[in-house]
Amino acid sequence: MKAQRMRPGDPRRFFSTAQFYRLHAASGGELVSEPTSPVHAKEMGTRLTVCGLPADNWFKYCDLPFDNDPSDRCPECVSVLAGLRRNHSSQ
Repeated sequence: MKAQRMRPGDPRRFFSTAQFYRLHAASGGELVSEPTSPVHAKEMGTRLTVCGLPADNWFKYCDLPFDNDPSDRCPECVSVLAGLRRNHSSQ
């Protein structure tokens, strides 16, 4: 099976990032980071969030998809990614 390359703008290329976070011990003693500021979407390899904020030194949640919990997400990032998903699914 041939791997499919993701095009720039493909919604699967985005991950969550937050400017502020806290560390706490989860059950089992694992140290976990939790965002304490709005979560933004950021595309791999870029300096800016989807809404245009510089996020060079923000904490990156590469294993956390942007749409896991919309309650703490940046509304502008949510809106832009919704448009990308519509465009991507129609291609």
